[in-house]
Amino acid sequence: MVKFLLLQYRRLGFGTFFLFLSGLVLFSDGDKPIWLILTMAVAFALIMLVLAIIGIGIFPRYRTVYEMLGVIFLVVSAVDTAFPIVFDALGSSGQIIVFMIVFAAAEHFFYGAGQHKLPAPSRWSGRTEFITSSTPAEVWDRLVPNPDAPEKHYSGSLKEMTPDEGENTYRVMWRAGGSNFTVQDIEITENEPKRRFSYRFGGLVSEANVPMNSGNWDLELEETESGGTRITIVETIEKTRIGFALFLWFDNWAAQVGESAAAILAQRKDRSVFAIIRRYIVETT
Repeated sequence: MVKFLLLQYRRLGFGTFFLFLSGLVLFSDGDKPIWLILTMAVAFALIMLVLAIIGIGIFPRYRTVYEMLGVIFLVVSAVDTAFPIVFDALGSSGQIIVFMIVFAAAEHFFYGAGQHKLPAPSRWSGRTEFITSSTPAEVWDRLVPNPDAPEKHYSGSLKEMTPDEGENTYRVMWRAGGSNFTVQDIEITENEPKRRFSYRFGGLVSEANVPMNSGNWDLELEETESGGTRITIVETIEKTRIGFALFLWFDNWAAQVGESAAAILAQRKDRSVFAIIRRYIVETT
């Protein structure tokens, strides 16, 4: 659990910072001395941080609430301070309703179905590097997708990988839970056994959303003096929605990939979000 929460440091830090700013706005009314305002704002932010750690630990699938909560709390607090008459007229119940409406709208447009209505100007790339005691051959066997043994793939979600038209091209089906699957076309661009493996991927979606599902995945292996392996993984999504790019950044996605791969290779418990994804797939399939 500690490792899982540490991987969420961007989300926790971002949300706590904006809640601290919200506290400054909320407690700056009246004639309070600056030290008292700062103390109250820090206390407020720390209390919310503790609640977030508990909440994310118990309900990890709802972890995106925290960064949204921080920003929206600041916006609502600032509006309340600038237009106190309006908020006073709404009363406590009305203020809560307004907050919930704003929160739901923001969640819809950044992380929900509404994000598909926004432009897709963002490019995301993540890189992770770690050392494992596993040999390059063992790493290759678990990290490189194999059409003859998809069940060996460390993700636990690779269902099948069938040859497609064209040289070094495959149609790949990933489990997404229940009866849902994600289908990609991949083209292997580098394949140097036990050293380098790269492929370009593209999702089978509408023309407008193809850029959200296309990019590159690169793996590089280097044998260490002790017989282990230095692993470098780079994943790039060429063009995606702002909300999805933010989600990947807040989740520290590249580090999540590294933690998951390292755990699978070491045969220890996986503390990344991929463990949650695997559990969901098993429970719903």
